Amino acid sequence: MLRRIRGLGIRGRLVLLVLGLGLPFLGYVAYSAAEQVARERDLAKERNLAHARIVAARLDDYVGDLNQLLATLSFVVPTAQEAVAENDALLRHLGPNLPSHVRNVSIWDLAGNNVGALDASLRAHPFNVGDRQYFRAALGGEALAVEAPIVSRSDGERLAVFARPVTRDGAVVGVVAASVALKQLQALLNPEGALPGGSVITLIDQRGVILARSIDPDR
Repeated sequence: MLRRIRGLGIRGRLVLLVLGLGLPFLGYVAYSAAEQVARERDLAKERNLAHARIVAARLDDYVGDLNQLLATLSFVVPTAQEAVAENDALLRHLGPNLPSHVRNVSIWDLAGNNVGALDASLRAHPFNVGDRQYFRAALGGEALAVEAPIVSRSDGERLAVFARPVTRDGAVVGVVAASVALKQLQALLNPEGALPGGSVITLIDQRGVILARSIDPDR
């Protein structure tokens, strides 16, 4: 090896010297760049996770408000057909004090027929909800049943519906439900400049169905 180096001209020896000094430096630069990329990636993960937790907390509050409303109503509303006017009046009275994201509140008898609503226009063309998943789950005794996305049978809007059973003396006698338009969830997903450009926040249910996104909400 030494014999070969001695056989090199001045130019060759200079090239070897440059390589000998430059390669460690280039290696250090590459290592530093990789470390910087890793640190930035970890920082981005932490920032995104923190914002996801904030959004999750907002959604917890959102659902908590609905659950409290339905739990209260389930103790006081009657579910007989002759109670429609009474239930409508109660819900209209509560209307101004309901959470702003509530689209409608409705009361259903055991057969899935409406016996009261905040927006009574849903009975303009009567329909039955006996086949809805949220209705069957609530009848089954679930504390809070949720179904989304579903298409409203009164006006075709895409909704999320939350429901609880109405019980009397330990027996289920009906269902009380609250609906919200999925597009109203967009305000909860607004990153407000907290995330890097191009970031997307998505709300996904337990089946993997996308319920709302911070971009392209109409899709």
